[in-house]
Amino acid sequence: QFFRNFFSSKIGVVVTLSLVVLMGLAFASGDIASSGAFGGVAGGDRVASVGSDRIGTAELERAATRAVEQLRQENPKLTMKDFLDQGGLDKVLGQMIDLAALRNFGESHGIHISDRLIDSEIAKINDVKGLDGKFSDQAYRAFLAKAGLTDDQLRKQIAASLMARQLLTGADLGAAVPAELTRRYAG
Repeated sequence: QFFRNFFSSKIGVVVTLSLVVLMGLAFASGDIASSGAFGGVAGGDRVASVGSDRIGTAELERAATRAVEQLRQENPKLTMKDFLDQGGLDKVLGQMIDLAALRNFGESHGIHISDRLIDSEIAKINDVKGLDGKFSDQAYRAFLAKAGLTDDQLRKQIAASLMARQLLTGADLGAAVPAELTRRYAG
């Protein structure tokens, strides 16, 4: 009864409103201090950050669309809703984060992917070859338009993939234990 009477009095209403305003300011200042911008997602476009890199919503959307298109080659009835229900977006985002992390790790340890290496990988793509079997700028532009990518985006993807290949190829070397050693250890 005491609290009911207090909150219905003029002093109680002022105290209650001041506490609500104080809590609102505390939440707002905590949000601004923790993310650098007002709102739940910094800038509204960032899905994930890996080092100094960021994965934006548009980049994630393009990657998810490409994944659905690739999966439709095996299952033409697949829809984006089915893809999302099966956890496909989480898998695509996980792959993007892993590639960005590997690229950052490689760059921080002095591994560099040259533009010539990227150019050679682009030249290996069948869709960028002309009728003579050689690289065609016109076919390359058509390939980029079909994939919904810019030249810079494709180059970044190829660089990340090459960095991952260089870092992870050595991880499986020597993974097999010699038969003689396993026999002795088992014995």
